[in-house]
Amino acid sequence: MLFKRTSVPKNAQRSWRAKADAIIEAQKKIEIHAANIGEKDLALGLEYLESTLDEGFPWVGANLRRLDGEQSKIPPYRIVKIAGLNIGVLGLLDNKDRAGRSVGPPGADFSVLDPFSTARKAVGELKREGVDLVVALSAMVFLRNQELAREVEGINFIVNGGDPRILKTPDREGETIIFGSLNYGKYVGVAHVGFVPGNFHFRLEREEEDIRKRLEVIAAQRRVFEGEVASLPNVMRKLEDLKVEETGLHSRLLNINAPSNNVKNRLVPLKSSIPNREDITVILQKARRSK
Repeated sequence: MLFKRTSVPKNAQRSWRAKADAIIEAQKKIEIHAANIGEKDLALGLEYLESTLDEGFPWVGANLRRLDGEQSKIPPYRIVKIAGLNIGVLGLLDNKDRAGRSVGPPGADFSVLDPFSTARKAVGELKREGVDLVVALSAMVFLRNQELAREVEGINFIVNGGDPRILKTPDREGETIIFGSLNYGKYVGVAHVGFVPGNFHFRLEREEEDIRKRLEVIAAQRRVFEGEVASLPNVMRKLEDLKVEETGLHSRLLNINAPSNNVKNRLVPLKSSIPNREDITVILQKARRSK
């Protein structure tokens, strides 16, 4: 959100900080409830982000630690009240980059713990607090978010913010829904969730239609393979794979038709035709003049 790189050139610290200050001030103006910390947000160090808490910025970061091992001042989660519901929002940063290296530039003033064990602990605490829903803001790649959904029970929604891919249709892993949007701030993801407290099964818009289309494709593929020499090992393996997938899809259809909450998702492009807010424009202009 704040920077394009993970470390700040020494001759650019002043301008980078001015830019970050402006972004944070603008985000406060639009009254966001929570903001997760990504690797690039830490370019000026953990201490800088902690200093913005005093100004009321709602960071969350469950698995960030100071180098001395102490918990960061950044809270692991926040509980926000929306539409009469208590929603627990936790933040997660991966402890490894895509090349498998530890996160953070040389000389960093922070360390990052394992996101899965940390998430498990945070979700447990939120459940004991009596929240209605748990949302994880994740700065991890999509495959890691799928793994998170499988390994950590109790997360209702994951907002994928660490992967450049566009998820026009949310993904499902068990009972967890994964949302995503294009990075670089080009789109705003909007999710409409109908929720009855106590019912944690969510049905995605068009999910049943997509499953039935896939079942039709599987049926056509099976007819093709069954018309070949079914005793051939590769044909037998393909038929077995299709049968397993078909069984899983039928199981999902049964869950979809059970009493459930509806989820609709759309991506809104931030076009130049959208008028700027005057108060935010003033903030950004001030930051540009301070370079």
